[in-house]
Amino acid sequence: MPAFRKKRFGSGFRDFRPKLVLTADYTVRRGRRVPLKATLDGALQGLDGIEWIVVARRFPEEPVPMGGRDVGLWASMAKLLASETAFRAVDQAIQTHGGNGFGKEYRFIQMLAPARLMKTAPVNNEMLLNFIAERALDLPRSY
Repeated sequence: MPAFRKKRFGSGFRDFRPKLVLTADYTVRRGRRVPLKATLDGALQGLDGIEWIVVARRFPEEPVPMGGRDVGLWASMAKLLASETAFRAVDQAIQTHGGNGFGKEYRFIQMLAPARLMKTAPVNNEMLLNFIAERALDLPRSY
């Protein structure tokens, strides 16, 4: 099943109830453009609580102007923060609810696997820390 279906996006939004959604206008899969924003719009219908939607435009022929900033560094720091925060939030919710945190009614266990996966894929957090140390702190490459 393709990863960019309305159903997949929608179930994630219902489970985590974000206030902010970051997306790109499209991605490229197997040489073809796959619209993300249109799919996202369909998935968000009927969902309340989302206050901001930020859409990044892709410029395949030109670099994205970022005022001299290292976009890879900023993206790596954002992914690191998001993955750690998501995992801690789910883990704390399970801990707070005690034995009930494992019950199907609360759905914390169903959230644990995707939250943990974010720490591992597509790039694990240890490699992100290496990249950040190399780019931001000018430390030697450690891998």
